[in-house]
Amino acid sequence: MAVLKFNSEEKLHAYAVLARVNHSFRNIVANLYDLEKDNVFDVAALGTFRGFTKELQSLLNYRLLSTLQDVESKQAFQYGKVRIEREHYLNADRPAFRQRNRRKK
Repeated sequence: MAVLKFNSEEKLHAYAVLARVNHSFRNIVANLYDLEKDNVFDVAALGTFRGFTKELQSLLNYRLLSTLQDVESKQAFQYGKVRIEREHYLNADRPAFRQRNRRKK
């Protein structure tokens, strides 16, 4: 399992690279359609390869985005504590994060 602590720059890089990968898959599919226009290659085979390409793209996205979703969930929880503390500061009647956590136990 990858380390699930990203700083802002690392997270930006991961999303940017994933976007480039997806753009590359789009180019592959478009190029396979272009090859079909030449009437040289088997249309059914090109269709199959487009399907393989899209399947691989989906599998790759599923796996990588599930890792990024874990990162985002952990960071949302971490920064949510900051918001709760701020709400407690602004309204002392609202329990602080530590008080909410103790009450659940």
